[in-house]
Amino acid sequence: MKRDLDLVRDILLFLEENDSPCKGTHYIQIPEKTHEEIAYHIRLMIGAGFVTAKDSSTNDEQSYVIIMLTNKGHDYIDKIRSDTIWNKAKKKAGELFASLPYSEVAALCLAIIREKLGI
Repeated sequence: MKRDLDLVRDILLFLEENDSPCKGTHYIQIPEKTHEEIAYHIRLMIGAGFVTAKDSSTNDEQSYVIIMLTNKGHDYIDKIRSDTIWNKAKKKAGELFASLPYSEVAALCLAIIREKLGI
């Protein structure tokens, strides 16, 4: 499965909006995304340090219980939250956007924010 930066963003924004401790991956509803896609991307977000979670996988499916967004997760959300900024970053990076590491996506969004602020 390929990493989907839009899905990572959608999950992070969902978690921030629905801030309740110990929500399982089945609770996270993203239109047109399967439980498997969501669980896979949560695993990536755990690896990136954006969330803490408990693995509740079974032999049949991958699943996690989200404990909380980390400071690193909140910092990332702060840079990518705006739809306008996000879409400008995607447009600016073009086809390379999907290949950018999280740090570069955040840096690109921050550069656009700074540009808007005139700093």
